[in-house]
Amino acid sequence: MGQLALACELLETKPLAMRLCDALGLPIETALSLLPQKAKDKINSITQDCLRKAQNVALQTLGDKPRRKASDIFHKGCVTAGGFVGGLGGLAGLAVEAPISTVVMLRSIADIARSQGALLDDPEVRLECLKVFALSGGTRLDGAVPGYYAIRTLLSQNLPEIAALLAVRGISDEAGTLLGRFTATIAERFSLRLSEKFAAQSVPLLGAVGGATVNYIFIGHFQDVARGHFIVRRLEALYGEEPVRRAYQRIRQGSCSTEETN
Repeated sequence: MGQLALACELLETKPLAMRLCDALGLPIETALSLLPQKAKDKINSITQDCLRKAQNVALQTLGDKPRRKASDIFHKGCVTAGGFVGGLGGLAGLAVEAPISTVVMLRSIADIARSQGALLDDPEVRLECLKVFALSGGTRLDGAVPGYYAIRTLLSQNLPEIAALLAVRGISDEAGTLLGRFTATIAERFSLRLSEKFAAQSVPLLGAVGGATVNYIFIGHFQDVARGHFIVRRLEALYGEEPVRRAYQRIRQGSCSTEETN
């Protein structure tokens, strides 16, 4: 129960915008609303580029050694350093920095998955790593969707079928079409997080140091979500999906009740 409670805490934590606001003292949602449509369209395009490069590169540099401790600090340092570019370069800087940071973050997510016993040569595990960008934590607090399992269910449509096709046929026409739809769904949600990141980095006077701080929070957020997600998957493999789901919901409801009485 302790591991599941930890997973619930990680998955139902503050959303990224609130984390940025707390750390920087900035109204991120206000800054986000002020972004011009041209910038939002560009970020959507950057997001597609981010995920494409991440899929092609990130998992190739990790060996398949389950239970090896994840290198969170190393990956966090790499993404934080990249934040200097985003902090100085505006939208052009984001176009250069974000794909690189996303590759490193997906590598970190896969590293965390491996530390929880997942096998990275399994196509479904690789898709689950990519899914972390859309799970994105904080769902209970921002009111977008009622919790981790609701988003996970939405994102899991056709996922076993895609994984099976990839395992047997590789990137065939059928698998490619389904994978494209899956990636588009991930990109739609991840672009919102990338927009929040850019809005924070766009605040005057933050500069390179502010950009590094934003990136530190950014990768930390997704590392938390990844750890929570793959703890849940490990427990489901041991005890079954439905018992773990019920126990998770009890923990989550207890947390909600505690917050309401405080």
